[in-house]
Amino acid sequence: MKIIKGMNKGDPHDDMMKLNLRHWCKAYFSTQPKCDIIDNNLAETFNGWILQVRTKAIVSMLKDIRVAIMRRIHEKKIYADKWSGDIAPRIMKKLNDNKKVADNCSIDWNGV
Repeated sequence: MKIIKGMNKGDPHDDMMKLNLRHWCKAYFSTQPKCDIIDNNLAETFNGWILQVRTKAIVSMLKDIRVAIMRRIHEKKIYADKWSGDIAPRIMKKLNDNKKVADNCSIDWNGV
């Protein structure tokens, strides 16, 4: 801000100070992630999951991965059959928590 204040081209410092700091100052940005899933973590998890079978011959490796995936899908289907609705309970809880947070949000026009 000191650099901007010393530029002497109009008064950008005063113009910027009129705006809400949450919209342009990094110190006021939220540090919470905007996404619950990161694709790289999914790939790393899968790679760790198949670590033991990666040393086998290609056909044996692919067969073992296929069987493991089929077992996992079957286990997840049995688990999902116990849900009361179409949405997983953990995701429904996150959705409801986000709804509560969103109730306190307001929309600020940025002037554009």
